[in-house]
Amino acid sequence: MRREHLTRHIGFRVVERTYGVIRDLADATNLPLNDWCRARLVDSLKGPAATATELAVLSETHATQEVLVKLLHSWYQMMSSPQSMQRMIDEAHKQKSQHAEQLLEASYQRMLRHAWHARKKEQADLA
Repeated sequence: MRREHLTRHIGFRVVERTYGVIRDLADATNLPLNDWCRARLVDSLKGPAATATELAVLSETHATQEVLVKLLHSWYQMMSSPQSMQRMIDEAHKQKSQHAEQLLEASYQRMLRHAWHARKKEQADLA
């Protein structure tokens, strides 16, 4: 089995201020600067992450689809009572609410990280 040759060094130029921000971000994660840059580059190749709003809309759409599929299936089987339809709707809303809480928590954590980095940058600018 042939091993792929790894490049030892890939460099690019940045202005001193940008270098300071990159260094601070790497320091905050306790990673060497080179490893942090490599990880960010690899992450960027995966494409942009969905925003909390986009995920919430997707969650709402999924819940609506789930209700419709269950209602159509129940209707097809002629077992669709008002109580069973309400149970299906309630379950879909419960799942949607749980997912929304997870999205809000992730969004909050992202906001805290951003605020922390902004504060570090501001401190570096003042120094």
